[in-house]
Amino acid sequence: FRDVAEISDAPLVATHSNVHAICGHSRNLTDWQLGAIRESGGMVGLNFATGFLREDGRMNADTGIDIMARHVDSL
Repeated sequence: FRDVAEISDAPLVATHSNVHAICGHSRNLTDWQLGAIRESGGMVGLNFATGFLREDGRMNADTGIDIMARHVDSL
């Protein structure tokens, strides 16, 4: 894709998604994908499952809210 208009003319929405640069899970969004959503005026909703938030990808109930803030700050 060269620009967002080739994907959709409506705002793009990605629910239950996080930042791939922070947690390399395949479900998380790359910088290019996040940019396309931003360019379209769309939105991203975080996935609170710790395996999609943590750098190590571990499901750990003791994960702090600070990691969610990192994802939000990176959007």
